[in-house]
Amino acid sequence: MTLLHHRSEEGVAGDADALIREARRRQRRRRLVWLGTLLMVFSGIGIRIGIASGYGGGGHSIREVRTSGHGGAPSASKGPSGRQYPSVSLAGGDLFDQIAVSGNGLLLTGETHVGAGSLSPTCVTAAVEPTSLALTKPVEVDCDDPAAYGQTVGEVNNYIVDSNNATISIARLDPQTGNTLVGPVVMTYASYSDTRPVTTYGGGWFWIYDNSTITTSNEVVNENNPGIAQLLQVSTSTGEVVNTVEMPKLYRPVMAANDEGLWIGNSVEGGTCAGCAPPSALYFVAPGSADVQVAIADTGSVTCWLLGASHQLWAGIGGQRTGCGTQSIWRFDGTDFRPAFMTPDDGYHPNEVIGNESDGLWTSQWISECAKPCSSRQEIVRIDPDTGSEGLVAMLPALPEPWADEAGQGLVAGQAVVFAGSLYILEPPFELNGYLGYSTLVRVPLH
Repeated sequence: MTLLHHRSEEGVAGDADALIREARRRQRRRRLVWLGTLLMVFSGIGIRIGIASGYGGGGHSIREVRTSGHGGAPSASKGPSGRQYPSVSLAGGDLFDQIAVSGNGLLLTGETHVGAGSLSPTCVTAAVEPTSLALTKPVEVDCDDPAAYGQTVGEVNNYIVDSNNATISIARLDPQTGNTLVGPVVMTYASYSDTRPVTTYGGGWFWIYDNSTITTSNEVVNENNPGIAQLLQVSTSTGEVVNTVEMPKLYRPVMAANDEGLWIGNSVEGGTCAGCAPPSALYFVAPGSADVQVAIADTGSVTCWLLGASHQLWAGIGGQRTGCGTQSIWRFDGTDFRPAFMTPDDGYHPNEVIGNESDGLWTSQWISECAKPCSSRQEIVRIDPDTGSEGLVAMLPALPEPWADEAGQGLVAGQAVVFAGSLYILEPPFELNGYLGYSTLVRVPLH
């Protein structure tokens, strides 16, 4: 094994920058798709937005948040309801785009402003004190280092020159030396917009799924050679691949894991290959098993989101025709595929949910208010883990246009975590210049 180092390849076919960024930000596919949509919308209507977030550093923001340098003094965010929530400006030179819970507490991850979103960026991390929201001085890290995202293992993508193919190796943090090591190639895949890897963690395992794995670096995937859908089960302690499972072919699936195993659903962005039978809505794979079990057989349904914790799984289930604008919230206990409940969504239409049985389930939505000038406010929503019922618990400060036009996107992956009795959520506005960096971190007490 070798020490971790940056990998970038020239000559990658197609949208190379997007490919590299997407592979590096492993669990943030939906977030990048959303950002791409925003960029197309803004470029189409001619909106000019300067630096709106990160640790400041010049430009023009949608909302003035810069009050000091690195990790400015905590302030209070006052929502439309009048309640104030502790917050801290992320004004300065670095662009933070993800919050996670690591073995040492809360961790922010992002990129330095110089070279952000490029083929060779420099990533940074900063720890967050949970009560005061004080940030430590940012530390530069390798963008492929799993420790930068609060994990012990992760995947490293290498794009193959002069092809649309890529390989995956496993990066593992060595607890004895503190070094991150990279193992041999464990998967080769065709890298197109709907064939890139999807990953998740849970139950002591790191799971990697790709719908178009191949055997050689120069193999071409097309309608005559669609590739093989595979799932890798990786130990989070050793970084070893302990199981490989041939899977149904799902495009842009939704995944989650818990102590029971891996759950993977056909998403609203999914579909089927030519000549293939329509996929079921949700599948399950137990650790060490070669069997793929059908948890929800209905081919007319889609999986909007999944959340696994301990022995529970919660899912938002929508329809092929209605999408996720009409969904119901399901819960499975253990491997009993008879849901404990199926509760109709109360109009919040979540596409990302965080939490667990003891802390509750949490999501958010944007509400547009166009009483001139237009603005958007973010509502924090609790989902009862035992009934699926939803309720509004907090409103965060209103934001001006163009966020009013983007109402309804809701929570995105990496934007929020639940920790020590509070919800920590990263707030826009953010820079829209090929990279996503938030402007504010807000703490919402849950009790």
